[in-house]
Amino acid sequence: MVNLLQGKYIKFAIVAIIYILVVVWIGNYWLLLGLGIIYDLYMQYDRP
Repeated sequence: MVNLLQGKYIKFAIVAIIYILVVVWIGNYWLLLGLGIIYDLYMQYDRP
């Protein structure tokens, strides 16, 4: 369980926060739909 928390959840949270900040900075909120793609990349597949 600890390995899971240190791995993909933390990485996803960091990338998602950075992505949301960039989208808000740009001002094009349609890009928030890309958060689903980021979720799919970081949570659905087992990556080393």
